[in-house]
Amino acid sequence: MGTVNPVSELLDLFGGLRPTLRAIGEKHPNLIQNWEKAGYIPKYRRPQITAAARKKRLQLPAEL
Repeated sequence: MGTVNPVSELLDLFGGLRPTLRAIGEKHPNLIQNWEKAGYIPKYRRPQITAAARKKRLQLPAEL
């Protein structure tokens, strides 16, 4: 059984690449694509993601 990529989970939660970018206030898809390649979300981006999830009333998984 493999581990779940946190970036994939994030994209699923927000509804895809573009909705995620809009939610966190970014424009460039390569930002999140780089996270996918690396397999993690940089820690300094987490407050931005948490605020976006809160605004959309989404529950972030604990591992994000």
